[in-house]
Amino acid sequence: MEGDPSPAPPVLGDRGWQLPAHDLLEFGPRRTRFCVCVPVINENGRIIAQLRSMAPGAALADILILDGGSTDGSLAPAFLQEHGVRALLTKRGPGRLSAQLRMGYAWALRQGYEGIVTIDGNNKDDPAAIPAFCNAPDRGFDLIQGSRFVAGGRAINTPLGRLLAIRLVHAPLVSVGGGFAYTDTTNGFRGYSRRFLPDSRVQPFREVFAGYELLAYLSMRAPRLGFRTVELPVTRAYPAHGLLLNREHGLDEASIEQLAPGRASRLDWSAHPIAEPLELRRGHPRSLTGDGVEVGDARGQGLGERPGEAQEAGRRAAGSEVAARVVVASVYPRLVCQGGPCHEHRSSF
Repeated sequence: MEGDPSPAPPVLGDRGWQLPAHDLLEFGPRRTRFCVCVPVINENGRIIAQLRSMAPGAALADILILDGGSTDGSLAPAFLQEHGVRALLTKRGPGRLSAQLRMGYAWALRQGYEGIVTIDGNNKDDPAAIPAFCNAPDRGFDLIQGSRFVAGGRAINTPLGRLLAIRLVHAPLVSVGGGFAYTDTTNGFRGYSRRFLPDSRVQPFREVFAGYELLAYLSMRAPRLGFRTVELPVTRAYPAHGLLLNREHGLDEASIEQLAPGRASRLDWSAHPIAEPLELRRGHPRSLTGDGVEVGDARGQGLGERPGEAQEAGRRAAGSEVAARVVVASVYPRLVCQGGPCHEHRSSF
């Protein structure tokens, strides 16, 4: 996998790809057969720590940073180059994660990479699994999904609500849609072969994929089209007492202090790194763990100290998730693995 890569082959059918406007800062030529795409937006110190842990593996797979428009100063070019990053792509056009991925995947394919690995830039995933993802296309696999729930995987401090949503709702529904028994479909640690992404039946480079839907689409499309799919074990760790902040809307220490005076100063920011970007939904506040501060919708509504309401909302959500699981369970055994490569799956759901 190391050594001088062959010249980039042409990508057939790429003329019509719909990609967001973006800037490119390239630090060097392609050196490897595989690349690791790291989508980020305002990850502060998390991406810095992650790149330090990824640097030893830069000889195996080139590192590409897919920036959604960060304003926190965490992507200094000198630091990126020092830590083995090959290129920084910064999205300027509309869209969120799916737009970042379209931007990065298209550039990677046009550069001639034989496989693409994606890992989130929030320092939750252990990059030690990257070599296994790079080996998978050579073993004939086209979509490689990381899972903390298969044998060898580890789920550390996963918030209960997120755990229930993954296991009882998201994974079963995507499994039904794709015909493959997935266990961890929200996990951004993934890999794709060069055979899969440019296939004319897949067409991931469309503007319709602008939010967060591209990953689920690819998970369902690959097995339905007969591409070999597998889950590999990964480790994903949340801080034991992390803060849930919205990185896109810039909620940081100063913002929390303004919204809830006296709270930010009492939090140990070094011991409580920002955990997960808060998925803000109007009318559905979520509590910042550890100190009872809550954040409402993206306009700042719902801010206050109402842990009782948050807990009640969590109980109602859990009830809905259980109800959805009952519905899915009634059809799941008959639909999954029908015509799909489920024999590649190494763990029961």
